[in-house]
Amino acid sequence: MRYLPFDLYQEKLARHEKYLQLLLYSKIDRKAYLYKPKIASIYGTLAQKQTYFKKLRGKLNINKTNTNDKIAFITLTYDTKLYTASQVVHRCKSDIQKFFKLIRNRIGKINYFWIVELTKKNYVHFHIIAKEYIPAKMINACWKATTGSIITHVKGISRTQAGKYITKYVSDATKLSEDQARFLYENNFKRLYSMSKKFFYNRTRKPDQYVLIGVITNCFCVAQADPGEFLELSDIALSYIVELMEERAYGYVLKREPNPPSIISAEQIIV
Repeated sequence: MRYLPFDLYQEKLARHEKYLQLLLYSKIDRKAYLYKPKIASIYGTLAQKQTYFKKLRGKLNINKTNTNDKIAFITLTYDTKLYTASQVVHRCKSDIQKFFKLIRNRIGKINYFWIVELTKKNYVHFHIIAKEYIPAKMINACWKATTGSIITHVKGISRTQAGKYITKYVSDATKLSEDQARFLYENNFKRLYSMSKKFFYNRTRKPDQYVLIGVITNCFCVAQADPGEFLELSDIALSYIVELMEERAYGYVLKREPNPPSIISAEQIIV
């Protein structure tokens, strides 16, 4: 169970969207910044949902170097005569894992991405892109062995079509209604999607430019950045903010102990 009721959690997201700021130190120019992140959540406002799926779309990568010409688009649906919506939402994550295990036992390694969609009656069903083509008979057999359901749809699509299909269902997911979001939240459903390790584009991670010093949620902060903005802090503002963090003032959380303890300028945060 989650700690907060759904309505209170939404209020928390709204407060974070309005007031949350991160105190960062840049290793490159040795200055301190306030950064206001864009809140991403399937439980929040439409803008927060859109941010959540925008980040997801930014990760997806299907091209001729990592995907076959023909791939599988799969829909897996539960038989409503066998399960209630609550039963499905509680078991579906373990079901999809078991389903892919059965597939791997038959054809070997597989790269996939799945996203959940809810029906009007809150039944979960899966939309899947598999980079390898999987025969329909095999999918039907594995889904029936997993859930007893025989409702599947399998379509072979081209690599160029895959991005369009993913974008469509990711876009549809942003239309999650308030009641659907509440249903998922109250059933501790944290993520609408998952993927195999090599489905997303594996980029060489660049060294982090910024170090997180603290988190600010106090509406009376000395400065306010705009969403996505890095706001450079003066030495005076920085010293004041860190002092509040050291005092554990409300809304000021120190994430990294400064050295030395008395901060005069940004250059003294990290040597």
